[in-house]
Amino acid sequence: MSVYEEEQRELKDSLEKIDDMAQVLENTPRYRGDDFTQQVLEDRREHQRESLRSAKVEPYFGRLDFKEWDQEKEKALYIGKVGVHDEESGEPLVVDWRAPVSSLFYSFSGSEDDVYYDSPEGIVEGEILLKRNLVVRSRELQRVVDSYTEGQENVGVMSFYYIN
Repeated sequence: MSVYEEEQRELKDSLEKIDDMAQVLENTPRYRGDDFTQQVLEDRREHQRESLRSAKVEPYFGRLDFKEWDQEKEKALYIGKVGVHDEESGEPLVVDWRAPVSSLFYSFSGSEDDVYYDSPEGIVEGEILLKRNLVVRSRELQRVVDSYTEGQENVGVMSFYYIN
């Protein structure tokens, strides 16, 4: 399977989950009463509705494969304009670009050096195995560009294009 096909499959799976979550929230009745707790919960649901509307069109723009030192396996983190959590697994489906781990996507320019970010739980150390830029427009994957792959040189030149 090519890199493009892999990312296209991942996009399809992510959009299906996002669509399902959005559908559930859109069908949930809005609370309009005076109970403060219910008002706060409704405000949270409305924020989720807005985030999912945005994620339904262009869910993410980057991928970072990061392996924390205390974990056995790396995680593929998709970074987008809004964060979305998979309700079944509880894992992030899309990481908000403002989240602490996202700082690695912006600051990492490619090396096999150890990296870290400052999370609310403290410093998280590890290594980056892949940095990939993705262009998704109107739910379609248009471009995949690897700017870093561990153990390879000059991968930023390698691009995969999709023309509709």
